[in-house]
Amino acid sequence: MADADHNELLLRSLIQALPHAVLVHQRGVIQQANGAAQRLLGLRPEQLQGARLLELVTPEDREVLIRQHKSLALGNPGGCEVRFLGPGGEMKWVSLAAAPMDGGKRVLCSLLDLTEERFRQRKLLEKERLLESLLSGFPQGISVLDTQMRIVLVNPTMERWYAHSMPLLGKKCFQAYQGALEPCEVCPVIETLKTGRNSQALVPLRDQAGSQVGWLNLYSAPLRDMESGELCGILQFVEDTTQARLALESLRESQELISRAITASSDWISISRLSDGKYIEVNQAFEKKTGYTRGEVLGKSALELGIWVEPHKRQEAINILQETGSLRDFEVDFRMKSGEIRTFSLSVDLIEVSGETCSLAICREITERKELERQLALSQKMEAVGRLAGGVAHDFNNLLTVILGQADLLLVEMTKDDPVREGLEEIRQAAKRAASLTRQLLAFSRRQILQPKILDLNSVVVDMERMLSRLIGEDVEILTLRDPDLWPVKLDQAQIEQVLLNLAVNARDAMPKGGRLRIETSNRMLDSGFLSSRCLDLPAGPYVTLRFSDTGVGMDEQTKQKIFEPFFTTKEKGTGLGLATVYGIVTQSGGYIEVESSPGQGATFNLYFPAAQGAELLGTTGGDSLVGTWTGSQTVLVAEDEETVRKLVCSVLRARGYKVLEAEDGLRASQVEESHQGPIHLLVTDVVMPGLGGRELSEKVRARRPGTKVLYISGYTEEALQGLGSLEGKAHFLSKPFSPDALARKVREILGTY
Repeated sequence: MADADHNELLLRSLIQALPHAVLVHQRGVIQQANGAAQRLLGLRPEQLQGARLLELVTPEDREVLIRQHKSLALGNPGGCEVRFLGPGGEMKWVSLAAAPMDGGKRVLCSLLDLTEERFRQRKLLEKERLLESLLSGFPQGISVLDTQMRIVLVNPTMERWYAHSMPLLGKKCFQAYQGALEPCEVCPVIETLKTGRNSQALVPLRDQAGSQVGWLNLYSAPLRDMESGELCGILQFVEDTTQARLALESLRESQELISRAITASSDWISISRLSDGKYIEVNQAFEKKTGYTRGEVLGKSALELGIWVEPHKRQEAINILQETGSLRDFEVDFRMKSGEIRTFSLSVDLIEVSGETCSLAICREITERKELERQLALSQKMEAVGRLAGGVAHDFNNLLTVILGQADLLLVEMTKDDPVREGLEEIRQAAKRAASLTRQLLAFSRRQILQPKILDLNSVVVDMERMLSRLIGEDVEILTLRDPDLWPVKLDQAQIEQVLLNLAVNARDAMPKGGRLRIETSNRMLDSGFLSSRCLDLPAGPYVTLRFSDTGVGMDEQTKQKIFEPFFTTKEKGTGLGLATVYGIVTQSGGYIEVESSPGQGATFNLYFPAAQGAELLGTTGGDSLVGTWTGSQTVLVAEDEETVRKLVCSVLRARGYKVLEAEDGLRASQVEESHQGPIHLLVTDVVMPGLGGRELSEKVRARRPGTKVLYISGYTEEALQGLGSLEGKAHFLSKPFSPDALARKVREILGTY
C-alpha cells in the first residue's frame, strides 16, 4: 500500500475524532464527513458519502462555492458562508473554511454552524431596523466602507480588535487594520469594487508592531443606492479563523506524529485485506522481525508466505473479528523467513481502506516471556514432584531400616547351613536395592544431606576418566578438555562422581553404535541477565562449567522437557532415575543444569557450579577416622517417633554394651534428659518428630549438657535439610536405612573422636 493510502487511513481516524465538523471533498464530491458534520447537516453517512457539495447548498450560494474552489486552485486557502438545505427543507447558514490537500487534489473543509447567528441577525433587523444594532449583534468584525475604501462605520467587535488603531473612522481599511500604506495583495474589497459582487479572501492578522498573530477571513459585499442601484459602499465582514487554521495545522502535525510513531514502533504493524489476507502495508518492525522486505510481502498473504504455523488459528482469529469487530491479545506462533518460529500477541481492528474492509494488526513478540513461563512451570513441576518423591523416600526408609536391621540381627544368630538363611539373604539384598532407589529419589528431590569440601573439578574428572572408559566401552572415544586455571568448587565429591557416572551412562545409551564423548571444564561469569532469563534464583558471579557432549541420537523437544522427571525413560529396562538424580544433585549443590539437543545432533549437558570464594577456601579439614571397636559402655539417649525403628536402635546399642535411655518423641526425650541424674554421652535423634524436632531437642540437651554429642538419623525430609543444612563441623548424620553394624560403627566413631 502506498504511503498516501497509509496517511489516508490515519487522516480518516483523526477526522472522525475531531469535535467540530470536518469534511473532505474532491472536485466537489464528498469523500468523508465526520460525525459532527453529519449532525450539523442532518444527513446520514450514506447520504453524505459521494454527494455533490454544490447540490447541498441553496442555488443562490452555489456561485460562492465555485469562486472559493477557483481561489483554492490558485493556492489561496480561505472560507465562505453558504446556506445548506437539510433533508426536511430546513436551511442552515454555515461558515466553510477550506484548505487544499494532497497537492490540491482534494479539499479539507471545516464547517461552523452560523444558523443561530443568522437567525439572530434577522430578528434584530425585524425588531430594530437600525444598522448600528445589526452590526453590534455580529460576533465577527463588521465595517462599512465607502468607494474609496475609507471606514465610515464599524461594529464593537472591530473596535475591540483594533483598539490600538483608534479612531478607525475616516482611515482606509488597510491603514487601520494592517498598518500598511498599500492595499493587501489579495483584497476582497478591491474585487467587489471592480465586479460589484461578493468577494472573500484570507489575510494575515497583525498586532500593533506589525507581527502576524493569526488569520482573518475577509468577506465583502456591495452596498447599492436604493434608487439608482449604483455601488455606493462596501459591507465588510471579518472573521478570525486563527483557531480553525491552528486546528488544521494541528491535524497535519498529528498525522505526521502518528506516521512517525508507526515507523518507529518496535511492534510489528501490518494492514491486510480481510477478503484474501494480502498485505497492503507493513512497518519497519515487521521487516526486522520476520526477515521479509516490504516488497516481498506486499500483494501476498501470510498464508502464501507460510507465516502462519497453524493456519486454522488464522480462521479462528477471523471468526472472532467478524463476531466482535476486534481481536485482543491472541497468542499465535509465526514462522519467520529464516524458518525460526516465534510467539506473538496479536491484536487486530477492522478498518476501511478505499472502501474495502481491512485488518490493522499489531503483533508484540512474547517469545521470551513464554519461554520464561515454561521454565517457571517446569521448575514448579519439578519442585512438586521432588516433594512427593522425598516424602515417599522418607517413609520407605523408615520401613527399610527395620527390615535391614532385623535381617542383619537374625543373620548373626543363624548358622551358615540354616535352611532359612538363603531366603533371609534375599530379603536383605532386596531391601538394599530398595534403599538404593530411595537414595536416588532423595537425590532428585534435593533432600540429601551433603558433605561438601573444596574440590578441583579437573582432578575429579581425571580420577573418573578410567572408570568412565570401562563403563561406556571401547567403541566410544572420550575426549577431555580441562581449563588449567579452573576455579575451585565446594561440592560433595561422592555426589559429583555420581553425576559423572549417570551422565556417562546416558551418553553410552545414546550412542549404541559408538561415538565420541566430550567432557570439558571452564570458568564463566554468569550475570543477572543470564540467570533471570532462565528463572534462576542464583547469585550472579563466578561459576565453574562442566560440559558433557555426545554424538548420539539426540532428543526432540518433547523429550527434552521430561528428561529430568523421575521415572521418565526412553529405554526398555531403565528406571528413569539417572538424569533425575543428576538434576537433584546439581540443584541441591547450588548449581544449574541445562540441555541442548535436537534429533540426530547428539546432546550437550551444561552444568554450572558456583566457584568457591573467600572464607569457603579456608578451614577445610580431613574426615574423622574410626577409632576403637564398635562396642561401648556409655549412656545413649534415643529419640525416635517410629516405634519399630526406635526398638531396633535400642536393641542394637544395648547388645553392644551401651546403657540406653529411650523416648518416643522430642518432648519425652527432653523430660528423660532432665530427670536423668547421670551423664548422657550421646543423643541419637530423628530429625523430624511431633512436638519437638531433633534440632531443637539437641539444642536443649547441649545447653544443659555441653559435652553431649549428637547423632541425627533421618529419612532425608525437606524439614531435615532446613534444620540441618550441610553436614559440617561436629554435626553427625546417619541416613536411613542403615544396618546394625553401620549404626554401631557410627556411634563408636562419634564417641571415639572426642
